[in-house]
Amino acid sequence: MERTKSILGDSISYAPDAYAAAKGADALLILTEWKEFACLDLPRLRELLNYPIILDGRNLYSPQDMALAGLNYYSVGRATVDISPPQFLAFQGPQITPGHG
Repeated sequence: MERTKSILGDSISYAPDAYAAAKGADALLILTEWKEFACLDLPRLRELLNYPIILDGRNLYSPQDMALAGLNYYSVGRATVDISPPQFLAFQGPQITPGHG
């Protein structure tokens, strides 16, 4: 991470681990195959994320494990695990009540 900090400086936020990065995030993107990211506590991630969404660009996890953890899982070249779509994905535009504008 020090090399990245020397290049990017304060233009991005840094976290000490995946769990700190996931806390309050709308989704988690896995873009490396580093071992530390291949053995995460999936139920813990589910609790930390605002929405249960994981995008796995390295196919580190099985869709079955993600489904068991209650996570919506999107990976490269495999079927999506769609447990419970977040509300913002179902947005259908403003609702207009007749007689009110």
